Amino acid sequence: MTLQRGIYHIENAGAPSAIDLYNGGSSDGTPIAGWCFTPDTIGGHQLWLAEPIPNMNDTFTLCNLTSGTYMDLYNGGSESGTAINGWAGAGAITTNTHQLWIIKKACDGKNYRIQNYGSKTFVDLYNGGSSNGTKITGWPGNWTEHNTHQEWHFNRMSVSSAEAKSAVERNPHIKCGTYRGYNLDGEYLVLPNSFFTQIWKDSGLPSRKWRKEIYDSDDFAIAMKAAVGKWNADSWKANGFGIFCGVMLGINKAGDKAHAYNFTLTKDHCDIVFFEPQDGEYLNDIGYDGYMAFY
Repeated sequence: MTLQRGIYHIENAGAPSAIDLYNGGSSDGTPIAGWCFTPDTIGGHQLWLAEPIPNMNDTFTLCNLTSGTYMDLYNGGSESGTAINGWAGAGAITTNTHQLWIIKKACDGKNYRIQNYGSKTFVDLYNGGSSNGTKITGWPGNWTEHNTHQEWHFNRMSVSSAEAKSAVERNPHIKCGTYRGYNLDGEYLVLPNSFFTQIWKDSGLPSRKWRKEIYDSDDFAIAMKAAVGKWNADSWKANGFGIFCGVMLGINKAGDKAHAYNFTLTKDHCDIVFFEPQDGEYLNDIGYDGYMAFY
């Protein structure tokens, strides 16, 4: 199956280690190595935007979210152990084969291999090591051999506009109305709840008091979305994606009360979870049925 455009956490198939740009550095030549992770502590230096190259099957650039630089095979070298670093680039319009990667299923049918377009060498975790800082380099290989040093699980951390729309529409607490994203054909990074909560804490909303009509539920919800947008702009140098954070207007079952609140996606990206910006609580049922939303 062809890899979809998206934001990925790229994890080695044999070791508990992910492809990591050291400290998220944006200088040319910043080392890329294997580094440990936990699901709730994934940082931007381990997140990569896979951008397909037009008219080139299964060929992508991989842009680090924190730095905005690209996975680069040093000088396009074909020698075993050629360094793979972060390097400035032109993205999907590049003709630099050092930064073009063929990404296809490995022979196990589950994971992927990453082959440099020019050198035909593969992204390799040295000796399959699990220590932080284990070198990731270019190394010979072939598509038909099973070698976990060169096999990678692409854990997708984002959804397309169409996938986001489907998740919203299938929720039972959404009634007929208007729901749409700003991006008609874009990509949304789905933050772990721990990140979402921290943004809320840093926004000043926890100490903000509700005041009828002066600072009402809609002000809380819009302020939360604005805080997420600001955090997105301040955190990443990469472009070409948003963070999924919605604002919803709902009405209670009796039809005599309205409320505004936020929503994000569940970990499996298949449903939405509601977020109350007045107290930071996540809810599967917030007590209102949505009739209008944007994200």
